[in-house]
Amino acid sequence: MQVRAHALPIVVGLLTSFVVILSLYEAVGAFGMRYQAKTFVAIDEVSTALLKSAADWAVERGATNMALAAAAPAPEESRNKIQQRRASADKSFEKALASL
Repeated sequence: MQVRAHALPIVVGLLTSFVVILSLYEAVGAFGMRYQAKTFVAIDEVSTALLKSAADWAVERGATNMALAAAAPAPEESRNKIQQRRASADKSFEKALASL
């Protein structure tokens, strides 16, 4: 009779221990996935900044080549657009470098 009196608390204790261990295992996995997600977001931000700078430099390069190939000097408006694209590209590139 003595064995039966202790069997229920032992079984409940084992089941509780199992649930606690399983919960800890899942929590560790969730923290790992959270870290991976944060890393992905950081990499995505750098990638976006680099792509934006490349696109702005491409537009700036095209506008610059058109201005250089023109027979007349480039108008002020064209030069301003070129400077704006260059500044935007440089800003995005510097942001990406700072994040790296």
